[in-house]
Amino acid sequence: MNRYGAVVWLYLATELTACADREPELLRGDLPAVLRVVLDGGQDWRGRKWRSRQVARLMGEAADGWESAAVIAAVLPPEELASVVEDPRERSVLRRLRPSLALPGAGPAAREAVERVTTAEEFDEVLWYRVNLSRSLDRARHRQPAADRLRHPTRPGGTSPTGSEDAPFRIPAAPAAPMSPATATAPATATVPIPSLPPLRPPVLARAPRPAPCET
Repeated sequence: MNRYGAVVWLYLATELTACADREPELLRGDLPAVLRVVLDGGQDWRGRKWRSRQVARLMGEAADGWESAAVIAAVLPPEELASVVEDPRERSVLRRLRPSLALPGAGPAAREAVERVTTAEEFDEVLWYRVNLSRSLDRARHRQPAADRLRHPTRPGGTSPTGSEDAPFRIPAAPAAPMSPATATAPATATVPIPSLPPLRPPVLARAPRPAPCET
């Protein structure tokens, strides 16, 4: 955050170099048609990609399934979280273990701006994190009930979520091309471990897809 309360995106030099090596056509000439359509439509994937990297990093540091679930819960809007996690005790566990994604010591204006960046918004991203959270909760419940986790907040149950039985799971960073919210799928840019579980029932979304922007 700068002194005017605006979000400033900073990148490591290694990231910029890797981008230039991976996408040399972006350094000269006109933008590709697909990117031009995205920009003209007002889409901004910077926050989405940042959330993907943060979730992957924090899940890799989680000590158990409840901490892993709390990481995913941290980027979901409150109404979506309440829709997925109906048990008040489980929501209490997730609140206690929720990682801080805001800058330390940030003022009210900065916290509001950071909250917008740290919260998933697009229909397909929200859906992806909802399914992700349901799977993480299934694993956490199997290894340690929520009531036991509440009684022992500093003593995780079971083993680390990065155990050998886990299969890799990918978090979407951005759609490959402009799509309608109902059909959009996202390529993976960050890999985190997740267990192999039975297929889930389709979640009931608490939010409808946003209408496409209209030109005036």
